[in-house]
Amino acid sequence: MLVGTPPILAETDPAIVSLYAGTNSIVAHFMKNQIKKVEYTIKRFEKVGIEVKGVILKGIERTARSSYGYGGYGYYSYAYGSEK
Repeated sequence: MLVGTPPILAETDPAIVSLYAGTNSIVAHFMKNQIKKVEYTIKRFEKVGIEVKGVILKGIERTARSSYGYGGYGYYSYAYGSEK
């Protein structure tokens, strides 16, 4: 069963309801919810001992650009050290 609550940024009820849920996820609107607000929401849940299992993105629109594109993976690293 899915139980929806108001945004935790505006209410404390979601934290109370989440204590009784088996799994907790956050629903975010693609390209409308700022990443900082999603991160802050997760931190608010964690602050009261609630683990968020994932984020569900809604409102993703399929376009010709995304339908026929190709994505790749990149790698980046940085190391600290001293020169002698």
